[in-house]
Amino acid sequence: MALAMAVGALATAPAGTAGAEPDRTVPVRIVELERDPGFNWGDAGIGAAGAIALAAIGTGGVVAARSRASDR
Repeated sequence: MALAMAVGALATAPAGTAGAEPDRTVPVRIVELERDPGFNWGDAGIGAAGAIALAAIGTGGVVAARSRASDR
């Protein structure tokens, strides 16, 4: 019963549109282009700070391991 009602609802035209031309619209695609700003110094600074932090952590680990080994 529900299927018959759904098919009937789809088959009938909405009120007020009988005999009217269907709306023929053409989809429009809007493309936005970004200009390349060039080198990003902020990102480079963040990467350099991360590299320095990793080097400092590694150096601290080596120093701690050597001092612990010499205490034995």
